[in-house]
Amino acid sequence: MKKISSLLFFVFILNASYAQMQPQAEEVRFSGIVFDSGTTRPLANVNCRRGGMLTTTDLTGRFAMNTAAGDTIYFTHIGYRPYEVVVPDSCKILGAFAFWECSNLAEVEFGANSELLIVDDFCFSECYALQQIRLPDSVYLIGEAAFSYMPLHQFVFPEQIVFIGDQLFWGTPVTELTFHAWSLPQYIGSEYFSIDDDDAEYRITLPFDADADRYLGNAEYVMQKKNVTILFCEDTDMPEDE
Repeated sequence: MKKISSLLFFVFILNASYAQMQPQAEEVRFSGIVFDSGTTRPLANVNCRRGGMLTTTDLTGRFAMNTAAGDTIYFTHIGYRPYEVVVPDSCKILGAFAFWECSNLAEVEFGANSELLIVDDFCFSECYALQQIRLPDSVYLIGEAAFSYMPLHQFVFPEQIVFIGDQLFWGTPVTELTFHAWSLPQYIGSEYFSIDDDDAEYRITLPFDADADRYLGNAEYVMQKKNVTILFCEDTDMPEDE
């Protein structure tokens, strides 16, 4: 049986050339070599992802791709232990498909001072090892199917949430959803979650003055299901004005 080793990348910058045609459109040619941390052997076929752009390392472990200044590149490889991704506090957008099909991704950590605002469409879709995630309260937009086909069972919406994408948890067995007491999402996507599993116990906590139909679709139907518990937050949680 092939031994599974931990994955640690040593990326050596070979070339970083800047194209300064416009100050707001600075481009960087980012390149390097990816090694196995245990054997120091170059790794072929490592996924190097920037948003929806994907390239792979060649037989010598080398890669090269165009990036914009400040971008984050994500490296994944099948057959290695799950690893943790620490998102920098300065990161404001996790782009569409950023972690799509990162099947070994087991944990994502956000700093206490995270400035993250957007988790775009299909961002974590098909991350089969990611069983929990807590977004910073600064996030106001979560795109379509961002957490589809994952093993998530619990999810807390960020306090500042404004936009919840369609089919957010499509194919994901979420049974516990929590909204902050004073959250006021302006758009709640269609079929953003499902209560179709009659063997599961669902628990949904809504803002204290929530219009249940907006959050639940057919609220009357949902509330009469014996395996669904609907709770409303207390209105005493509203932050005081300074």
